[in-house]
Amino acid sequence: MQTSALQSAASPSKPKSKFSHDLVGVFVILVEPCTPRAQLCYDKLQRLRQKYDQAYRRWLPHITLIPPFILNGRNGQIDESLTSRRLRLERLIQLHEQKLSQIAQAARQACAGHESHSLLLDQVSAFSLPKYANIHLRPFPTNFEDKTTRQKAAASLKEKQGEFEPSAAESVEDTSSRRIVELQKALQDAVQPLLRTLKRNPRRQQSDASDEQRNAFKPHVSVGQAKTSRATWVLNADAKKVLKVKGNNRVSQERIEFGMLCKVDKVQLMVKERGSESPYQVHLELPLSK
Repeated sequence: MQTSALQSAASPSKPKSKFSHDLVGVFVILVEPCTPRAQLCYDKLQRLRQKYDQAYRRWLPHITLIPPFILNGRNGQIDESLTSRRLRLERLIQLHEQKLSQIAQAARQACAGHESHSLLLDQVSAFSLPKYANIHLRPFPTNFEDKTTRQKAAASLKEKQGEFEPSAAESVEDTSSRRIVELQKALQDAVQPLLRTLKRNPRRQQSDASDEQRNAFKPHVSVGQAKTSRATWVLNADAKKVLKVKGNNRVSQERIEFGMLCKVDKVQLMVKERGSESPYQVHLELPLSK
């Protein structure tokens, strides 16, 4: 009798949900090689990523423009019997359709104001993080305080190709980081007011100039992670080999001999269920102007 009374007095608690009701989104540019030689570089990059990049199965090679952000849901909005990850993601997208549409509309307008272009990944660099170094490919320039003009960037490309002609520099396509940096700034200004980004370590939330420089947008494509100085050196050397490909006659006729030339003509909005180890899925592709 006493046990029964205790049981009836206790308020029933709902079991904790096995699934997240939050959706994570991110804006990226998926790397798209635009020459046969660049495709060979891409294939080598993927083989290297498969060996060294922890995120290989979750991501194709990409440049992150806007870091992951959260669209919050509420418990009870997803049927707990829905075990298919694909169906749960579809349901989450439906639940957050209005907010996603607002974000996409702002992003679409920002993208439409920027032209399609080519981007040359011809630098290898690393971010030093607490537990490892992230080795990655970057475009020129890697000093993001450098106010490089179109003419200087074009002249640099000419010089790298062994065809330096100062008077003709303006006719060479600008494949530097300049335009993707401008695109990212416009996209961030357009969508940031609508987003709640994933929280970072509070110790890193500083407002001084050094923190601002550290958090500045640095377009890069991750190759992999290394936990020791030796491993960092080895992966850095292997990453440089990715950018120098000896191919057949068709490849050897291309003007660019070092680096991976990529097409930048659209931005992808990718999504996944928060906490899921599944790959991000492309939700929308937002074209740049032609």
